[in-house]
Amino acid sequence: QLTAPLRDRFGVLLRLELYTPEQLAQNLVDLGLDVVSTANNHSLDKRYNGLVSTLDELDKVGLSHTGTYRSAEEQNNILIKDVFLLVGLII
Repeated sequence: QLTAPLRDRFGVLLRLELYTPEQLAQNLVDLGLDVVSTANNHSLDKRYNGLVSTLDELDKVGLSHTGTYRSAEEQNNILIKDVFLLVGLII
């Protein structure tokens, strides 16, 4: 569960908006994560542009994601990962 949108810095605003450094995406890959879910109550804290920049950063480091999408067309793609363990994620 990637709760906070990725930004170029860390912060919590008074309106309870969360965001974390973009470096977190690479850190998660380095830890061995293959997939993250971005569907949560903070996914639009930085509005649509923040959502898109988060998904772009995840794509840049090769971290698969599901739960939020850039478009209705992208939402129709089903994420299937061939890994050691079969896990289903329904969002």
